[in-house]
Amino acid sequence: MLPFPLIGDARRAAASTSAREQALPLEPSLDVRSYVPLIPSLRTTVIALLPSYNTNIKMSKPELLVQVVTDVICPWCFVGSRALWAFLESEDFKTQIAPHVNTVIKIEPYILDPRLPASTYDTPSKYYDAIETTPYEKNTPPTKKFYYGSKFGGNLDAFDAKISTAATALGMPTFDWTSSGRVGATWNAHRLVLKAGQLDEQSASVSGQDSGACVKSLQVRLMDRFYQDFHANSKDMSDNSYLAGVAAELGLFDSEAAASKWLESDDLEYELGNKLQQAEMNGVQSIPFYIINDGADHMSETGSHESFLRMMQMAVAPYADRKPPATVEFWNERNAARCQLCHAEWGCTAPPHFSKKVTAEATAVVATSLLDPAFTQAGTALEPFDNFPYKRWAPPGLLSPLLNPHSLDSSRTYRPATMVSVPSVFDTRCDGAGLLPATKQWSARYNTLRKYGSDIHRTIDFPDPKSADYDATGKTVIISGSNSGIGKQAALYFAQAGATVIMACRLTATHEQNPEEARKEIVKTAGVDDSKVELWEIDCSSLANIERFGQKWRASGRTCDILVNNAGLSAGQRRITDEGFELTHVINFLSHCLLTFYILPTMKDASAPRIINTCSIFHNGGVLDFADMDNEKNTPVGAGCVQLYCNSKLWFLMWTVELQQRLSRSDDYRHVICHGVHPGFVGSNIWHNPDTKVPYALRFVIQRAINWLAIDPKQGSYAIIHAALSPSLGLPIALTKSKTRPAVGESALFGGKFVNRDIVDIRRPEVDDPLARSRLWQRVLEDVQAAKRGVAKELPDHLDSIKAVGKSTK
Repeated sequence: MLPFPLIGDARRAAASTSAREQALPLEPSLDVRSYVPLIPSLRTTVIALLPSYNTNIKMSKPELLVQVVTDVICPWCFVGSRALWAFLESEDFKTQIAPHVNTVIKIEPYILDPRLPASTYDTPSKYYDAIETTPYEKNTPPTKKFYYGSKFGGNLDAFDAKISTAATALGMPTFDWTSSGRVGATWNAHRLVLKAGQLDEQSASVSGQDSGACVKSLQVRLMDRFYQDFHANSKDMSDNSYLAGVAAELGLFDSEAAASKWLESDDLEYELGNKLQQAEMNGVQSIPFYIINDGADHMSETGSHESFLRMMQMAVAPYADRKPPATVEFWNERNAARCQLCHAEWGCTAPPHFSKKVTAEATAVVATSLLDPAFTQAGTALEPFDNFPYKRWAPPGLLSPLLNPHSLDSSRTYRPATMVSVPSVFDTRCDGAGLLPATKQWSARYNTLRKYGSDIHRTIDFPDPKSADYDATGKTVIISGSNSGIGKQAALYFAQAGATVIMACRLTATHEQNPEEARKEIVKTAGVDDSKVELWEIDCSSLANIERFGQKWRASGRTCDILVNNAGLSAGQRRITDEGFELTHVINFLSHCLLTFYILPTMKDASAPRIINTCSIFHNGGVLDFADMDNEKNTPVGAGCVQLYCNSKLWFLMWTVELQQRLSRSDDYRHVICHGVHPGFVGSNIWHNPDTKVPYALRFVIQRAINWLAIDPKQGSYAIIHAALSPSLGLPIALTKSKTRPAVGESALFGGKFVNRDIVDIRRPEVDDPLARSRLWQRVLEDVQAAKRGVAKELPDHLDSIKAVGKSTK
């Protein structure tokens, strides 16, 4: 028996045509090269099952699509572009990547600063976020000297030294930061780049290179010209006369007059707005941002030879050990007739959509061939998608295009109304993850690898952060779980740095240091006045207790500058609290959400407030299932309940990112920055599991391994200190010093990071899924009874585009 139901009846498929015409208003052009990769047995099966179809088989390498999300005025994007092409011309690329794939580079737009005006046109406000205030006059972009001076303040020289070092190594021109050249809106520049991309597709100049060599397309050459002219020659990217001249020179138009006329039109405005929204939906928060094969992998950094090589090696790994597969092109007997399911103009290339002739038997054989052990990965979840003839089996990158062809079609413009089968944001107890179709999950094997093997800092001791000269004078810091472990060490450092520390602790801890003794020890060691370190009772296993703490803090009328949600445990056994929640879930996750809701109003008047949530690299081991969020299904929890711990850290990191997104859209909290941190593999009492069912002998061995591998709590606390006080992880200094509130959405560019000790690390793709995050936010509001308690009401609601997605499965 197949592990999932099949819809093989052709009559049911035909009956769904009218509904699908409404659900899929756009007609994508489908290419079988994207949908039948690497699976010779499946390809042969499909051909044998469909004798009425003509086939044209030719040898071709699979395509490796690299989408570069960028903006002209971003200096690191310029450096990243040159670094990427230096890699594409290297021997490593020619010997390790090019033999297996044809690499195509595609430029995707991003508006780095929507506040910037254009000098010769008005930016279309309907495609921009509503910006209430802007420091610039209409049609008068700021000069480079003013813009970069305001952005970096006194750090401009240090920034210039850093970026110039990288640029010099790549043979790039010197950056000009102080000229009178204008820094204008890049809306029309992006429209031209999209136009160049269309011309590339029409001329087929960027694909089909069996040599594997990467061709510099018209789009790439145009973007490189913009980079050069803006950063080295101080050209105004919002000057239509300049843009028209470049467009004509590079052959986008026959003349400057034709280019000028096009720039004055609204051609490609809708497409550009759609692209910008898609970038937001894909979780792009900083640029340059590289996307491999429509989301199979991504990288958010400038890029180096090593990082590009690693990223592309992972992308071509499935191809490397196989000969280039034959490309199979299908068309039906009527040639231009539409597919009965997806309505492709000339007949669908994605099996089993070929025609009404697809039978239940044929579908069953196709589905059976997908269960080849060579392609099956343990732990891969089944997830329904629309009315396709079978459920979507979702290992990353390999089979998803075949089983869900429309989710990865880069030529298709997505609209929320088309994704009708995705669970709604309000379906907070849906089975599975309920992700957007475009979100590509990592395999269970790779998640396990990252969970246990990706923490390269696990045993490295860092220098004492005193050398960074962090100053917390005048700040008030609340730290939960601060009487032991990394919380205690962080409290000690904050006190030494001049802060007033609120130790939020249980007063009846059984296996931890007595909180009052810990407080006195911190006061003595830090050498501060007794009033600088306060002890407040809190019990994170009880939401009612969190409510009492929150109300007490609000009643005090004090301001909180830094909130550290640090308390946590690995319970050892599954236990249910008096309020009906699983213990690990409420302590590690729910209690911190509610505490944040209570503390937030007291952060409004803080100058540079931050919220630091102790997450973990173990979020990679979490299972995303809204129907089992609180272990309602009694699923296996692993030795020592480690699975519950992993799940709680995954939820917490997702919620942290969503919190930052909503703070950035809030009138009161745009200046608040929050991060999720991994302190490292710390030998603290969080692993104290007296109730565990793990045999004593095994626990003894595990404890000895922990003691040998782990760093001490003092080292672990540095991650909290770094995330809470480092200028590199906050808003730009110029904004902070001038007490200027960031624009709507701006703080999301700087916050919501996953900080692995001292670096911003990548996180699981699910964390960047805006629909799943919003659904999690909604579930938290329900579980903590936010409306009844009167909290979180001042935070923004779900985005309209998110509320429009999906339907309820209740």
